[in-house]
Amino acid sequence: CELQKPSCWECYNVILKGLTSELIELGAKPELKVVMKCLWMKYLHKSEVFDIKSNRTPKLSIIGSKKDIAILYNVKKRRRRRSTASSISTTLSITRQRSKKKREFVQSQYEELTLSQSLSQSTSLLGETLSSLKSDSEKSEHSAKIEYNKYSKAELKNIMSKAHLKKHKFDISGDMTCHKFLTKDFKGKFTNNPSVLTVQTLYCLLYIGLLIIQDSTQLSDLFRFIREGHLSYGSFRHYFDEEAKDETLNLPLPQQIFFANLPFRKKSAKLAQFLDVAQYIKKPDLIKLCQQFCKEMNLPEEVTHCVEKIIKYSKPQMIFKNNSPEIPNYEGRVMCCIIYVLKLIFGLDGVTEKRFSTYANLLNSQNLNIKMFVFGDWLEYLRYRKVVIKKYNMVANLMDNDNIVGEDYIKYFLNQNIQSKFKPSKIKLQKEANDYMQILSMFADSCSVSNDRKFEASLTPFLDYSQHLYKEEQIPFRNILNTSFFNDSLSFLLKPNKYLRALNTKLVKNCGGNDKIITEDPLCFQEKTRTFWSRRKKNITVRLCDSISEEQDVSEYLKSFKKESMCATKVDILLDNYQKSNKKVFKHNKGTLEIISEDIEFNFPNFETSGLYPEHFNPFERYWLNISTSPTYAYLSRSEMHDILNKLPFSLRVIMKECSRITEQNLRNLYNEFELTELCLVYRCYININKKKHNPDVTVYSNILKSCIRRW
Repeated sequence: CELQKPSCWECYNVILKGLTSELIELGAKPELKVVMKCLWMKYLHKSEVFDIKSNRTPKLSIIGSKKDIAILYNVKKRRRRRSTASSISTTLSITRQRSKKKREFVQSQYEELTLSQSLSQSTSLLGETLSSLKSDSEKSEHSAKIEYNKYSKAELKNIMSKAHLKKHKFDISGDMTCHKFLTKDFKGKFTNNPSVLTVQTLYCLLYIGLLIIQDSTQLSDLFRFIREGHLSYGSFRHYFDEEAKDETLNLPLPQQIFFANLPFRKKSAKLAQFLDVAQYIKKPDLIKLCQQFCKEMNLPEEVTHCVEKIIKYSKPQMIFKNNSPEIPNYEGRVMCCIIYVLKLIFGLDGVTEKRFSTYANLLNSQNLNIKMFVFGDWLEYLRYRKVVIKKYNMVANLMDNDNIVGEDYIKYFLNQNIQSKFKPSKIKLQKEANDYMQILSMFADSCSVSNDRKFEASLTPFLDYSQHLYKEEQIPFRNILNTSFFNDSLSFLLKPNKYLRALNTKLVKNCGGNDKIITEDPLCFQEKTRTFWSRRKKNITVRLCDSISEEQDVSEYLKSFKKESMCATKVDILLDNYQKSNKKVFKHNKGTLEIISEDIEFNFPNFETSGLYPEHFNPFERYWLNISTSPTYAYLSRSEMHDILNKLPFSLRVIMKECSRITEQNLRNLYNEFELTELCLVYRCYININKKKHNPDVTVYSNILKSCIRRW
């Protein structure tokens, strides 16, 4: 019976309940269940599925409503018997003749009955008799009317007239073929509307619920749980009774493309505004998030403290409002602050971090009481850890490698027991899928055992996975996985004076070790194209003459423009001017370093140290920027991001990829957030110092800085 079939809302309700329970088992707060129940009831009410004040029939969405129409209005399927061809032609002809005689007999009896009735009989009585001959289902089909919600009505009025829409409302059985009401027939603005219920809507509701309760599980954790199979995605059959037939369940179709960070946050923002819960979405604990990311990256505790101070000083607002186009990138902001601190301390210009690694190794060789942080060893640890985990985790390998061998997929399927999850008796697989399953079963015996391992869900996955592999597997150079940098010291960089005196280092430069760190063209505005050195309009002299060819006129004009207007200042002159104009700042910094270095106490052995570390650098005194576009107005294409990434120093490139993996964001979104973070932190501090002075650099970037600070 059709009434026994659950509607799509009932099926989605069961799925959302199961996803919430799984997420709580993975570590989310128990109050998530209550919040999700409230959000789901509010969503159904906003979508006009039910009304609290009345007991009316649910209003439908035009997309995917055929099954719900059949269930709500009790539309029975037409039984069509297949005609079987007989080998004996005489039997077929006899059957047809017999049916024809029956129809003629019934028709004659009906005609005799109508003619025998009195002509004076009331016509209304005749109408009542004819109507009584109809079945209950026929009555309901002609009297009932499909009710669409207001969002679907508005979209339908754009593609058809009111009269034609009225016909479709009475077409319960779906006989009209003029409009199929497929997803591709509607505009993307409507199909992406929150009122259209999809699988992504459920996951967006989960994310909104996590933000409301300020849970430690963030969007990157949600994506990773799905990728690693801890949170259900694609198949939801296990949430329902095993005895229920698949034909009776109104299950959603599996997603063909996985979620992306930025579109998902935009979808969640629209959904939160649709539900009127934007005021309840709160900023998560950024300090706690910073500690989690630094722990996952195995960074020293002092780096964590520096990032915490940056966050507390800059005070990121990141307020989500009713008109916000997207939910703020909380994880990206914290991760960019971590990259900013690493770049501020170590330079990350390809030269400075190597000099500092030599400096740290030199101090560690003197058997001091504390171990100095060696940046090169930490970078090697990140790279080696990633290689090892990719070998034992297929999901991590898929994220970073598009050229996976087919045999690796088969081993992964066999190891995860994916073949046994399909039930041919209940699921109708396509012919192509059946062929794949047969090939998979043929390779089951010939393939060797996969290296893939099942890991427990964690908020610091690679750190925990590496510890598990160190204990369970025999891996070459496995001691690297057991390296911990948490207690390493950064005092040789943050409080360097006494260490430099012990090493007899006499030269300290107010910059990084690489003066040629030019990776990209200068920043270009959307409205006006301006370079770093252009400060005012250039006047070009126009020479009057009697006659001159058009080509010569244009060539001379361009030549004069290049000479007078587009002459670039040499890098050496810019650096020299920078050193001269900031002498007072450097002198102030020198005195500050001397004061904070007084609390350093260590016993340094007496031996010849001259020449081992001749010069030291302070990269924080000349921070290099690589701003190619406006981070608030323009987004980089894939090819542009590829070119920029290849031009970056190797160390910064490795760190950017690692941070992209942790936050589950592509490099374009993360780099765009990093540009915004750099501009806000660097120039905001510079503005605070030079409030009374006219700063031409800030004047040039005023529009971009204002837009960046508004998003901060």
